[in-house]
Amino acid sequence: MTAFNGYKAVEKLRELVQKPVDLSKEGALTTKRLEQMVASALNFKLFYGTECINEKILSGLFELALEAGAVKKMRAMQNGEVINKIEGHESENRMVLHTAMRDFFDRQTETEAAKQATTLAYAELEKLKSFLDQIEKQGFTDMIQVGIGGSELGPKAIYLALQAFSKPGRRVHFISNVDPDDAASVMQQVDLSKTLVVIVSKSGTTLETQTNEELIRKRFLALGLSPTNHFLAVTGKGSPMD
Repeated sequence: MTAFNGYKAVEKLRELVQKPVDLSKEGALTTKRLEQMVASALNFKLFYGTECINEKILSGLFELALEAGAVKKMRAMQNGEVINKIEGHESENRMVLHTAMRDFFDRQTETEAAKQATTLAYAELEKLKSFLDQIEKQGFTDMIQVGIGGSELGPKAIYLALQAFSKPGRRVHFISNVDPDDAASVMQQVDLSKTLVVIVSKSGTTLETQTNEELIRKRFLALGLSPTNHFLAVTGKGSPMD
């Protein structure tokens, strides 16, 4: 049994879920329900009236958050405490601070660790803007991102979400599969002389990513193209790729 399953509130929620809220019933989705089931903070509004919940379920969820110390743990993360731990793996014994990288609100987190992370993130953003201006002048039409797991899924999610704002004549491709046919299929769709390749690996040692990087690099060299002018690395500080 996991610690989560041991919470008393979880048992209560399991009982409540046996009689789910049926929003398909006539009159279930009322104006009053939609107006009341709203949470707001920092100019964001969350409308949850269309979710299959009621006051009893909400109460159970609040009890679970209280029992699990969710808010306390969230504040610990935002303040820069070490919460990411895996026994025997020093790389996973660290602060998280994803929130500090997006902390542009009026009331920013005041702890020193969080402020340092926010300052670093903003500095990196300015460097990236300058770097992208240089990239823009090189006339790339396509970008291939090579990565696996979160290194692919995160950027791919952002790409899909912002696809409506893409510039004409620009395309993005993702390679994570180590089947060489997958990489070959992507490379057949592009003019490699006008393609930017972004290799993404936090550790800088991910085998699948290294395998695909080598395959693509060889294709560039075979065409007389210098990978130095086309390849970028996104990795953790101090990694072999760094």
